[in-house]
Amino acid sequence: MNPWWGCQKAGPECAHCYAERQATRYGSACFGNDNARRFFGDTHWNEPLKWARKASKEGRKWRVFCASMGDVFEDRPGLDEHRARLWSLIDLTANALDWLLLTKRPQNVRRMMPESTGRKCWMGTTVGVPQAYPRLDEILEVPAALHFVSCEPLLADLNIRPWLPRLQWVITGGESGPLFRECKREWVTSLRDQAASFGVPFFFKQWSGFRPEHLPPLDGVVHSALPEARP
Repeated sequence: MNPWWGCQKAGPECAHCYAERQATRYGSACFGNDNARRFFGDTHWNEPLKWARKASKEGRKWRVFCASMGDVFEDRPGLDEHRARLWSLIDLTANALDWLLLTKRPQNVRRMMPESTGRKCWMGTTVGVPQAYPRLDEILEVPAALHFVSCEPLLADLNIRPWLPRLQWVITGGESGPLFRECKREWVTSLRDQAASFGVPFFFKQWSGFRPEHLPPLDGVVHSALPEARP
């Protein structure tokens, strides 16, 4: 679910942003500092209410990845009212939906989101290069149902051991698209082994490449079971 489309690049992981490519493909110039974000109407915002009703009927929670086409915590004029609407929606549906919020701006979370709402969410941050390690310190200070890290696109050899005792999920994957940067095999297996040493679920999405889904799997690097939210 996307409360809006558009974002400003926040680090080296953003250089070849897949979301910007997708927006451009749809004719929407909503990325960058000078372009307006793309917003949506009530039909779009009512979709999670339908998901929540269906999940309740099934007797299980559905997982909703929020804002694949932007960053909910971008500090930009004009977004506050949409954020407030999102917090209300999360509060209304949290009994039926697990909301996954991924940001490259974890330093803004506590200022922008009510703590009571954050405690209902799975809160994650992107760390694809060592320079982004401070994001882990920031996100782990945010009260949440679960904390996770997305090492995607994985652009370097990472050591996240200092943070793993407090993380409940590690995601990684290579960069897609025609300008993809290399994701080395040993970087992936290192993260897998780091996560395993702390008993943290590990989720490998894809290798790097223009069509990464067509590349062969690597023995021992598999999609793991997803974590369960902790009280």
